[in-house]
Amino acid sequence: MRRCLLYCVLLMAALFPSCTSDGVTAPALPEGLQGGNDPDFTDTCHKNMIAIASQCVIHYAIHGTYPENLYDFHTILGSLKCPQCQSLYIYQGDQNGFSITCPLSSDPNHGCIRDGVASWAAP
Repeated sequence: MRRCLLYCVLLMAALFPSCTSDGVTAPALPEGLQGGNDPDFTDTCHKNMIAIASQCVIHYAIHGTYPENLYDFHTILGSLKCPQCQSLYIYQGDQNGFSITCPLSSDPNHGCIRDGVASWAAP
């Protein structure tokens, strides 16, 4: 039950930015696809990782397992990069869980998401 609740929360977090006062619009592309010019790289990187994690949850709901790699999505989410270092996210997944880690080599990096739980505090 707790796992189902977590999936629902992640899915809602992914869909919430596409809601407006006029109703629901089509989801926007993750901000990292805007060329990485965003001065707030951390926020953009977090949004990218949340978008990937949401897709992992959807994949699990459909297939009963997490994807083994991000290329299984066959979408642009599989090629998202950290806007600061321009490297692909580090992903590990199997039947029981997944993790998405920012590839930024400087310390501290932008964090990670493990099994749907982000390492950073919510805004």
